[in-house]
Amino acid sequence: MPTSRSYQDACGIARALDVVGERWALLVVRELLLGPQRFSDLRRALAGASSNLVADRLGQFLVRAGKIDEETLKQAAEQAVTTRQRTGDVLISMGLLTEQDRLYYVGQQIKSILYSVFAWEEGIFTLSFQARARKEAIKLDIHPANLIMRGVKKLYKPERLRRLMPHRARPTPSQDPSFNLSDVELQAWEAHLLPRCDGTRTVAELVKLSGKPENEAWATLVALRALRVLDVRSR
Repeated sequence: MPTSRSYQDACGIARALDVVGERWALLVVRELLLGPQRFSDLRRALAGASSNLVADRLGQFLVRAGKIDEETLKQAAEQAVTTRQRTGDVLISMGLLTEQDRLYYVGQQIKSILYSVFAWEEGIFTLSFQARARKEAIKLDIHPANLIMRGVKKLYKPERLRRLMPHRARPTPSQDPSFNLSDVELQAWEAHLLPRCDGTRTVAELVKLSGKPENEAWATLVALRALRVLDVRSR
């Protein structure tokens, strides 16, 4: 169902979020994917957003993470309005947050938003990376390969897993993997299962061999295919 408000942004992601999405959150991520950003950069890029938007999002995330409570956030937000500061800056001045804390929780917030994308079953993203050096870089403490692995495992539903990799498909090593296997953090049972994905066994057989719950093993195989570590043969 379309939302009652629009981003008024021609970007394809913005148009999709007009219909299905939470306002502004993924557009903040879109801007960060173009390169590290200062707060002022985000304000210029997202002209339709309120001036305290990014800080407010951070405050809400801090409450969900248990770093602060709702009453503290309310007090900080009110002070931010009267002093024309960001909520995060107010929390730092109150001694409730350090600059290091803020960078850490912004990174966690971005990862949370990125993981939520894995729940989408339709959509195409086209990213344009630019060399825009900034002093206030946000670095995520996770390799993209592992972010994809975790996203698939956390948010792909069983029916989606089976649609993407039918039980009769035969996983086989990819000749053109998107990531080096050394970049992927595998559990012991996953590392033991991977050599058996040689095209001679079906997905159903591999799931049984794993000794793990069916959906857990299926998700691992789908995730490895998403990384192009594995390809599949239909027969």
